[in-house]
Amino acid sequence: AYSSDLISALYRCRDVGAKIISMSLGGFSGVQEERELFAELYEKNGILSIASAGNSGSDEYIYPASYSNVISVGAIDRRKEIALFSTRNNLVDIVAPGLDVWSTLPANYDCLICTEKHTSGYASLDGTSFSAPFVAGVAALLWGTNTTLNVDYMRNALLASAQDLGRPGRDGSYGEGLVQAVEALKTLQATVSGEQPLLDWSDRAIDTNDPLKVPLSCSEDEF
Repeated sequence: AYSSDLISALYRCRDVGAKIISMSLGGFSGVQEERELFAELYEKNGILSIASAGNSGSDEYIYPASYSNVISVGAIDRRKEIALFSTRNNLVDIVAPGLDVWSTLPANYDCLICTEKHTSGYASLDGTSFSAPFVAGVAALLWGTNTTLNVDYMRNALLASAQDLGRPGRDGSYGEGLVQAVEALKTLQATVSGEQPLLDWSDRAIDTNDPLKVPLSCSEDEF
């Protein structure tokens, strides 16, 4: 996929009324037009964008996950430990299961992310591609309780309720921690009622030493 394809898809999602966008894709270079569009979708259209952090196993910045208005999702294993392949940096927001995830696949022919042919249409696969949809699903649960919900409340509920993993507090491997559906719903209800404050996530860590590269064409691969 290319940047122009992603931008076109984002507009289509907005135009049909989507409020949550889940993206299992990414590239190593940011594009200004994408950055501006994600900001517009969040701030003007109330759309929460969620993307896989990447499978680099390094601290490289992957886009669109590393844009400030996108929730970046890393992967953990069954022991709640960070996956070896999961990208780790100060922009990872949250983590979700990403190893041995039972997933649907194209049946009877090779798929782009498979190493062998599958005929059943199902297989266990690894990657942050399978982590981002978990978070998107919890976001959909939150939005389903109140379809007029402000996007700030959804984002706050996801991040404020995450189960802290790794060293105490936010860190580059786990972000805020493991997504928690029930706790996110409780946090949302408490925030809407005024029992808990709506936290300000606008100061999300940004690496000022990471210049925004604008290539002629930004290749974005599936994770």
